[in-house]
Amino acid sequence: MNYDDIYEAVKKIPRGKVATYGQIASLAGNPKGARAVGNALHRNPSPDTVPCYRVVNSAGKLSGRFAFGGPEIQAELLENDGIEVIDHTVDLKKYLADFEGENEKMKRSLIVAGADIGDYGRIKSRIEPDDFIICCDSGLKHCAPLGIEPDLIIGDFDSWENPGSDTETIVLPVIKDDTDSAFAVKEALKRGFEDFLLIGVFGGRLDHTLGNIGLLLAIDSAGKKATALDDFSEVTIAGSEPSYITDDFGFFSLLSVDGVAGEITITGAKYPLENASIGADFPLGVSNEVLPGETACVTVGKGRLALFRIFK
Repeated sequence: MNYDDIYEAVKKIPRGKVATYGQIASLAGNPKGARAVGNALHRNPSPDTVPCYRVVNSAGKLSGRFAFGGPEIQAELLENDGIEVIDHTVDLKKYLADFEGENEKMKRSLIVAGADIGDYGRIKSRIEPDDFIICCDSGLKHCAPLGIEPDLIIGDFDSWENPGSDTETIVLPVIKDDTDSAFAVKEALKRGFEDFLLIGVFGGRLDHTLGNIGLLLAIDSAGKKATALDDFSEVTIAGSEPSYITDDFGFFSLLSVDGVAGEITITGAKYPLENASIGADFPLGVSNEVLPGETACVTVGKGRLALFRIFK
């Protein structure tokens, strides 16, 4: 991604819409390049043809500077486009550009929360070089052991100090409805990511763990793919699309997390099922095993289940 790529991406923002630095970075071919977008727009050689004033941060906030002269002039230019600006902020739900087909360039979002991790090696082996890394508050403690640097930091910083770095940071109020991890998921969805890996979300307080399983449901409801990893298992949501479990895993479990699930079929396993139901009041799906040399298959005709693939 070079500056010309960025300028061409900015030219795609239609009148009456805005885009975030992250969107422009993705359009230009590097989802991790939001900071480079800012640098490029600060040096915009052709503000008359490259509408950099239509780029805002992930919260809809206007820039404090850039080629068009700062937030007051940026607000005036946006208002001339028909965009309402209140307190130097644009309502992204109303004005965010939707680049049809461009989300194919989006890579995976890796969301790092603050639960303890014992086996960093296992987690590290699952991280990809082009993951867009979002650290949530005390999830920052995992950066050094995992050898990663965040692309975005989110938190109310009640459990970890705000590093005050140049990395894009969204500071949340302590009193709020969303947990830091929930806000991170919503932010990544808003930026167009299709695939999610969540780490540091299980362990410690059980209520936090159960709440974070709810995030897997939320991502699934948005039609996206999500996996959560801890020291013992990887967790996904099983539904009508087949879910497969290889015999590399020691066990697998299916648990009700979204009401009673029905029309459940399990094949290739020690305990097969056909047209069964699983609810929260009886743990029928706990500790199944893949037959040696086989691959188990799970389908859920009605509802959804949490699928735990247990490491050997």
